[in-house]
Amino acid sequence: MEEKLDKFQWLCLALRVSLGVYLIYFAGVKLLDIKAFSQSIMNYRLAPFDAPPWDALAAYFTVSLEILLGVCLIFRRFYAGALLVTAVMFAGFIGMIASAWARGLNINCGCFGASDEPTNYPLHIGLNVLVLLILLVLALYNLKGKSLAADEIAA
Repeated sequence: MEEKLDKFQWLCLALRVSLGVYLIYFAGVKLLDIKAFSQSIMNYRLAPFDAPPWDALAAYFTVSLEILLGVCLIFRRFYAGALLVTAVMFAGFIGMIASAWARGLNINCGCFGASDEPTNYPLHIGLNVLVLLILLVLALYNLKGKSLAADEIAA
């Protein structure tokens, strides 16, 4: 039983670090061309972010938040909060992408930096759902670890 737990710990470590690196890397890509990312946000046509200066504020805020959350996940600082905020952020991304798809907008989502290719809506929603599932696994494992620690204290 203990060997399986160790393998699962390694899996959670790999998922946590991979997700943190993913967030930091793509935030950096967006930061390199923040104007294009700002335009991507504007293309969603979601008031008030569809006009200056709100589009730029949303772009800088999103990139900053992604970097902060990536660091928190990698170094396991403010971990439960980082998992929650990351999940809310990705749920918001799903909502925005679904909204653009439902309204028939032919845009680039800006998820992975600037591109002239239109967004494959089902693929991007699926990727974001996958991230939410990873976050769920990490959150459940985190809760399990806390309940085990509490049981040891009570014993």
